[in-house]
Amino acid sequence: MSESEQLSQSTTPFYLCTGFHRSGTSLVAQSLARGGLNMGGELMGASFSNPLGHVEDMPAVRMHDQLLALNNSDWRFYDQRPLIKPVWAVNYIRRYLSDKHPGGELSGVKDPRAVFYLEDWREAGQGRLRCILLYRHWATAAQSLLNRASRHLVNGRADVATNKVNFSFWQQPQLAFAMWQASNQRLLNFYQRYPQHCLLIAQEGFVADNQQATQVAAKIGLPQICLKADTFKPGLMTDKVSPAVLAMLEQGQQQSLDSLWQALQQQADVPAPQAPDIAPPKVFAGVQMLGIECKGGPGQPEADKSPAPQYNLTELSWQEALGVIAGVPERLISEVPFLQIFRRPFNQGTEDYFQSLAKLAHGAGYLHLTRLSKFRAMYASAGHWQIERWQLFTENDCCWHSKPDHSLPKANPFSLHPRTEFAQQLQFEHLLQADWPQLLHALQRLKRPALHQALTELLLFRSVDAASELTALAQLAGQQEENELAECFRIKALCREYSVDTLVGLGDFYRSIGQHQAAHQALTEALALAPDMPVIKARVAASCLQQGQADKAEALLLEAEKLTPNQPVVKRCRARFNQFMAQQSTENKPSEQTCLSEYQPPVQPYEEIIALSRDNPPLGQALDLHNRRIAFVLRNNRQWLKKAMTNLTPTAADCLAEKIDQQWCRIWPAEVVDFVLGQPVGWRNQKNASSGDSCIGAGGALMVMITEAEAGKALLALISQLAPAARLVVFVSEQCQQSVRQYCEAAQVEPAEINVRDTGAPEQAEIEVSEDSPLADAHWLGLLTTSWRHNQTGNCAEEASTEPEWLLQQWYNLLCPQLTRYLSNNQSAAKQLIVPPLFPLHQTTNVTALMQSPAQHLPTSMCWISNPVTGVGLSADKLVARGYRLAFSHQLSSEPADSAE
Repeated sequence: MSESEQLSQSTTPFYLCTGFHRSGTSLVAQSLARGGLNMGGELMGASFSNPLGHVEDMPAVRMHDQLLALNNSDWRFYDQRPLIKPVWAVNYIRRYLSDKHPGGELSGVKDPRAVFYLEDWREAGQGRLRCILLYRHWATAAQSLLNRASRHLVNGRADVATNKVNFSFWQQPQLAFAMWQASNQRLLNFYQRYPQHCLLIAQEGFVADNQQATQVAAKIGLPQICLKADTFKPGLMTDKVSPAVLAMLEQGQQQSLDSLWQALQQQADVPAPQAPDIAPPKVFAGVQMLGIECKGGPGQPEADKSPAPQYNLTELSWQEALGVIAGVPERLISEVPFLQIFRRPFNQGTEDYFQSLAKLAHGAGYLHLTRLSKFRAMYASAGHWQIERWQLFTENDCCWHSKPDHSLPKANPFSLHPRTEFAQQLQFEHLLQADWPQLLHALQRLKRPALHQALTELLLFRSVDAASELTALAQLAGQQEENELAECFRIKALCREYSVDTLVGLGDFYRSIGQHQAAHQALTEALALAPDMPVIKARVAASCLQQGQADKAEALLLEAEKLTPNQPVVKRCRARFNQFMAQQSTENKPSEQTCLSEYQPPVQPYEEIIALSRDNPPLGQALDLHNRRIAFVLRNNRQWLKKAMTNLTPTAADCLAEKIDQQWCRIWPAEVVDFVLGQPVGWRNQKNASSGDSCIGAGGALMVMITEAEAGKALLALISQLAPAARLVVFVSEQCQQSVRQYCEAAQVEPAEINVRDTGAPEQAEIEVSEDSPLADAHWLGLLTTSWRHNQTGNCAEEASTEPEWLLQQWYNLLCPQLTRYLSNNQSAAKQLIVPPLFPLHQTTNVTALMQSPAQHLPTSMCWISNPVTGVGLSADKLVARGYRLAFSHQLSSEPADSAE
């Protein structure tokens, strides 16, 4: 029984859940799954932007991604140009329904991308399809999309611009809103056509009045329990919209969005109770704060400038690519998809595909591409370039090769095209009768697109008998990148004269456009005609090398060098061969890491952390938090953000700064972010809470030395977040003691002691723990400072650095949960001196030698000391002299605990 017959005989409904991204489709899909629907066998798991799970069946996601990709687009498509649907789209959906959901049980699938293929799903479902269509207010949906995108931007150290997908929402400020409008307009149109088979539900209504949602389930034959929201987390939704997001709207765009929102509300089975608050008081002034001069233009979505269809057929099979072209309406067809297919390798086995391509090109009116398709089909059928022996399209005429072009049958691509079947007016008819010198002179004066038209008319309507003249036409076409016409003329030249010159010319041409298999065949046949020509041997050797046949290339090259070792072509081939072999040797050689690379804190790929979080969510969340913090401390965040904002519009730059700032303030105290960005600490007037991942108990103590007020506030805030239970003693310089005391009172930081020193905070050499000190019985004592001492390479002079990231690197590596967990688990009497990793790494050329050098040469004044001895100075050299063992903090770090951000 066929797939279509199986589906038509099934009466069990199939439920498609779709809607714009960030609009509650996952929430509803989770309810459907808990209610008993089979939502697929290969479900996409949770992520940090969707902690409850996406519930998307990956075969359906891949199918939709493929359909969008062949339009040279992705999930960000917003109807900016016609959406081309291949003729096989419905069959693919029907196959999915038959294979994954054969009927007999309640089943469904969820994918926001399906909103662009609703009619195809309906046709494939053959009456079974029922749709649950979700929408959300445009402002909160767009803001949620921007929040998710900014979350991805801060995951790594690379420039923001390298994350092209997520950065595009600020490069094209209207993109998120345009996407919402396109998706929801399609949603509304489909619902209005088939209201009896659909539920239209607002995410806000589903949450606020879930009972109403369960009551309307029967409209599409769905059990009420399938729309019961049991696991909804209110914290995942917001009804507040940032003015920085709204500022990116273009003039008049809000009216259009509001109008569509109201239309959805009027039609909805479960509408939203109210619109969100979209008028907060002030805009986040990131551009002004960072002193940036924005250079961005109007910020329109780039694709608006090219409304014609776009194609990307590279990942499709032959049948799929041909199906795409067959699905393009005649009014929209262009040469582009044909040209993409011509880039594919052609050899034996592709004959039928090129015959099909010839029919499609002829139907679209591209007659020169029709001929090229047939030429390639003839070659693929024969497997060689001896054209007189080709049989396809020759009607079994063994003498066709010797006949003039005008007498060949119309099906033969070497024939002339009948003028009576050409409806267009010829633009260069005068050239069809011109003598050769006059013709060549006229063509040399033409540029594209006039040259394209002239050469096409010559190919179709003028018989050129001399191989040399056809070669000249091919060269003219190639000079202006008219490669398809150049290929046609070279094949016709070879038809006129099967010789070394025409074969080498064809082979060189194919090598230049990347058709290496066809080039190799032509050059091999040329070598068979002239086996002792070193230039041809060198060309065939280069062709063999291109196809990975190094041994054969070496043998041919040696033969060529034996004949004429100094011939330029031979020498160039030898140079390429040596370069290729050297590259192969380098690629096969195990990479040698520098001695510094192992001292980098671990940063795991985001995809690995996501995969881990699906099996162990708490551990994945802890690793993700650590990952983002490490990425932050390893880059110059102020420059990183300024570089991203510079080429944006001012409103987009402000929005990006706000969203990035929000992400940073989720992993650091706001004081730390302000300090790193060079802003006054505390301007947000928000209080920071402990992150909940502290492992320092009563046995841990911290001695903090503050000589710079803003850095001191940031350090104290970080201690409050990461080590709130540690006993704390502060040494502060006279000039900043008042500011620090005020901060401690306002932030409710309560040190055991605050000691003021007139000359500034002391070095460890001046510090010792007295018997009556609050730190006397500490198992571990941490020393932290707002200045960082290091030795420059080749220079014994010491200097203090207050570069924010450099200080934060030291602080975090000594306070991170991975190390403090080690401290908590190792409270023995062993003497250890633990220092942070060596940053900046470029200051040190040999870490191993440094670890063996005297302790006073360490490029840091911050450390942990186990069981400090009272009455003894805490300088590194004195501690090492007393038997303390030196270690780097990250080498002792334990795995993150199962704790979340």
